[in-house]
Amino acid sequence: STEMAEASTSTMEKQLLPPVRRKSKLQVEVGEYQKNHFEAALNMASAATPTGSRMLTRRGSKMAGFDLDMSPAENVTQLHLQRTPTSAIADDVASKTTLNETTVNASLTLIGCGVLGVPYAFGQAGLVSGVMMLLVAGICGWTAILIGRLMSATKPLALEHGLSDDGHDWPFLGFAAFGDAGRAFCSAVFVSELWFCMVALLVINGINLNIICPKQLTVAQGIILSGVVSFLFLFPSAKLLAYFSVFGILSTVLALGSLIWSAEAMRLWQMQIEVDIVNVENVPLALGIFQFCFVAHSIFPSMYRGMQNPSRDYNRAMVRSFIFAGLFYLVVGTIAFLVYGKHAQSSFMANLGRELDLNEIPGKSFLYIICSACFVINLQATFPMIAMGLIAASENALNIAKSGLVPRMLWKATFMGVTAAVAVELRRCMSPVQSLVGCFCATNTCLLLPMLCSLKILQLGVASKAMVVVMLVYGFYILIYGSYTNLQTIVKML
Repeated sequence: STEMAEASTSTMEKQLLPPVRRKSKLQVEVGEYQKNHFEAALNMASAATPTGSRMLTRRGSKMAGFDLDMSPAENVTQLHLQRTPTSAIADDVASKTTLNETTVNASLTLIGCGVLGVPYAFGQAGLVSGVMMLLVAGICGWTAILIGRLMSATKPLALEHGLSDDGHDWPFLGFAAFGDAGRAFCSAVFVSELWFCMVALLVINGINLNIICPKQLTVAQGIILSGVVSFLFLFPSAKLLAYFSVFGILSTVLALGSLIWSAEAMRLWQMQIEVDIVNVENVPLALGIFQFCFVAHSIFPSMYRGMQNPSRDYNRAMVRSFIFAGLFYLVVGTIAFLVYGKHAQSSFMANLGRELDLNEIPGKSFLYIICSACFVINLQATFPMIAMGLIAASENALNIAKSGLVPRMLWKATFMGVTAAVAVELRRCMSPVQSLVGCFCATNTCLLLPMLCSLKILQLGVASKAMVVVMLVYGFYILIYGSYTNLQTIVKML
């Protein structure tokens, strides 16, 4: 009876003890997470969506975690201090986006200046580019869905560390998966992506300015002018720059319409001469350009946080937006391939209103001028939005954030000057630079990081794990071989 009493007592004690939680794949010993100024600035810079044409509205800026009415330094300080969850913000459903609104935002984020290089990629790699474009869109769309699953899985950990919604971003996902090393790697990757995108877009802007004013401005002079204007635009509030974001939508719509109009006026199309099915040598170049078109994964955590019901609607929004963006790029690339083929220029703005030999079509020269001008205005307003966050982060790293006006102005001028100087050196290499950003930066942010974090955090099935392994093989192939071939091309062109 004594043994029975002891057994009964032991059983009751076990029932009274709190249940032991089973450990998931999410790390439980990740240490203390403290959001720093660098990551706060990265969050603000990522919201500019470098290659997209998303309209930067007051509502969209709030969703991304910064205020258009505040200066860059004030935004970074505010984001840095956001550690305590605020129920008032969390319960403000009216300020969050619906399924359709998120679909539109994501589509506009994906569709932008990347379209300028798509016809060239099709012309260099051949008709098989259409299949590659759809595959890249499908893979990037799948990893965007993985980001949503990662956000959902790590939300309890974010609350445990006392982070507000705005602190639940890419550095925290890297921290949750791989600790401080993952956090540092994510920050480094996204910073490098933003800076390389700035360089590539400065080259594109210089080319477009040269297309508009070929006698007045060389490509190098166009890049320098764009860099100077970007420096001046660092001082007004982001609210002023937001008004120019409408040109992002206008430029992509005009590009497609002008392509069709110009093609209809041409005497001869490339498809009437010869059509290349595949050019294996240029496949890495084309894949890099296609991945450059989908450089948007940095802002998907913000979109997830900004939805009314992300668990129900996020995946559907991503599926719809990637299908729309993939089909848009496919239509532009296919039409341009049939019309121009290998004659497509690095920026197909140079082909609009012209025959295959680039002689102007009478009465159609206004097409490339108007389209190029819209892209120039859109990109010119985008540069400061990207640079603001990077400069604010570097000012904190250099301990000059609270210094006088002169040191900070000198640093801003130095940052923009160095970036513009690199772009000037690469002015003849628009396509390989664009492809290099896609192969090196986009492969990390759009493919490798989401998949590696998913393997570490999520409970994936056998089929999903097999797919991740296959995609990782592709990712490392394009990261290594694609980057190598593009660097080779750039060196030769220099």
